[in-house]
Amino acid sequence: SGGKFALARRWHAQMLFDQRRYRECIPLFKEALAISTMYPDSWFKLGCAAMREEQWETAVQAFLRVVQLEPEAFECWGNIGAVHMGQRNFAAALHAFEEALKIRRDSWKMWDNMRTAALQLRRWGLVLNATVELLNLKERELDVSVLGLLVDHALKTIAEEGEAGSAHTVFRQGVERLLQAATTRVADDAKFWAVYAGYLHATHDFTTELECRRKVLRACQTAGWHADADKFGEVVTALRHLTEAYLQEGSRKSIFSAKSALTTALAKSKDSFELDPRYAELQALLDRVLAASQPAGES
Repeated sequence: SGGKFALARRWHAQMLFDQRRYRECIPLFKEALAISTMYPDSWFKLGCAAMREEQWETAVQAFLRVVQLEPEAFECWGNIGAVHMGQRNFAAALHAFEEALKIRRDSWKMWDNMRTAALQLRRWGLVLNATVELLNLKERELDVSVLGLLVDHALKTIAEEGEAGSAHTVFRQGVERLLQAATTRVADDAKFWAVYAGYLHATHDFTTELECRRKVLRACQTAGWHADADKFGEVVTALRHLTEAYLQEGSRKSIFSAKSALTTALAKSKDSFELDPRYAELQALLDRVLAASQPAGES
């Protein structure tokens, strides 16, 4: 009978699947499921085998059959999304990941996948939401490169369309809340503090920017920075921005702080980098600070 035939085919397909003979098990699963369709486990294994063999359409259709039979099949939506991502069908992938997250919102991996698809589609609101969720789950470090893209987009919308009464205002406020929330998670991440400082500078919050620039410098001055070329370069960049912030603030206290930071950096790095052009840049910054410290009319 058909039932016995389907059972035999399903049993044989299962054996081949367990032996990782994926190409051979696929037609057997198809034959069995053509007769008896109500077997989500067989559909799932057909989908997995098809993925292994890069039979993408078969894989997607098999996983769709699973979610029709078992609507809570979270992993199947993830697999459908993965297939579509591999084929650069980002809109379909995004839809699949969103369906998965309706079932399990606590999966950092699915939020990460959804954000990747949303980035490809430039769906910045979704990128922001996913980044907030990832930060809240506490299982992922903040992706500062993504944060930088969000900040760039927020600043672009302000420049292009203004702030009043637009959806872009809501987006910008969401980015600001994300930046503020992240400060408790990334205390020693120089790249984060640099991104935050750049945003504050662009939005004219120069007082808070100065605080962030100080944190960038502290995070860059790790052990051995004054003898390591890459670390020295990071410190020079941090000091460049910090000095500009100090000079913009302009108080005697800020000028003194700038002078102290530059003098210390020059003294510590002299033995290793005195002939390096970046060392000369630090000296030039110090000269600017010294000039700014002189009363008007003095030379």
